[in-house]
Amino acid sequence: MSIMTPNKFAIIVENIVRKKRCNYIDAIVLYCTENQIDPSTTKSMINKQLKEKIAYEASSLNMLKENDQFLFYSSQPRSNYFF
Repeated sequence: MSIMTPNKFAIIVENIVRKKRCNYIDAIVLYCTENQIDPSTTKSMINKQLKEKIAYEASSLNMLKENDQFLFYSSQPRSNYFF
């Protein structure tokens, strides 16, 4: 098993977005579900480019105000993470 780097994770997410025609947030959740990973642990795997795409997507979906940070909510209590 190879180590997951932020760049490898970004490529995987990009491939899911293209193949499944879904948004970046859904692609990350789908990857986590398929690989039995808690989405709150992906913070360290998200590189700058992927973070920018998620923020743009969230902003266009009115999930994020223009100058706000994107807040990643986990299903676990007290596990909120900023990207």
